[in-house]
Amino acid sequence: MLESKKWKMFLFAGVCFTFAGIMSTIEKKSFNGYMFLFIGVLYLVLSIIQYKSKDKSNKIVVSDIVLENMNIELKNLIEQGEKIKAIKKYRIVTGLGLKEAKDYVDSLNKFEQSAVSDTMLENIDVELKNLIEEGKKIKAIKRYRIVTGLGLKEAKDYVDLLSKSNNTVISDAVVENIDVELKNLIKEGKKIKAIKKYRIVTGLGLKEAKDYVDSLSEKI
Repeated sequence: MLESKKWKMFLFAGVCFTFAGIMSTIEKKSFNGYMFLFIGVLYLVLSIIQYKSKDKSNKIVVSDIVLENMNIELKNLIEQGEKIKAIKKYRIVTGLGLKEAKDYVDSLNKFEQSAVSDTMLENIDVELKNLIEEGKKIKAIKRYRIVTGLGLKEAKDYVDLLSKSNNTVISDAVVENIDVELKNLIKEGKKIKAIKKYRIVTGLGLKEAKDYVDSLSEKI
């Protein structure tokens, strides 16, 4: 507590000594006046240094794991329309200012909304499958993150899905239920979430899921 108020104490002392120095100079007590002015300026400089060091200490170093988990939480909040809550959460965890937090959340939002062309999706799927067959799963995850801008968990989940067989048999009842859920997500403007949901249920690739959701969008 005392440490956080130290700069204020230095500032107060600096103002007092500076004022005393000015008064002494007016009263023609030159030596005392100069001495007080010198001490006052010194304390003012110390208060500035202390204030800057306090500001730096408020910036928290966040580990990659914490940041990755927080990104998932922030993206969930963004999808729920809780952007302000996401900004507050990021500020609490990192200790950064409002502008930095807002810019970071905006960048996450852009990544979520970024569209990848069908050709690129098809090419990246082929490339990832080749890497998986070569036993380079980690490289495949990194590659997918670079292309899509998504987080580690999403990239890992995607590569895991590619590793599994895409020949999943789905009953008509499941298809009907999933269609209703997907249409609701599309209406809410959560197209990316709809694609993810369809992939989880069917085990299909990103391109097939995107094509399917696009076809549902046209019917709404």
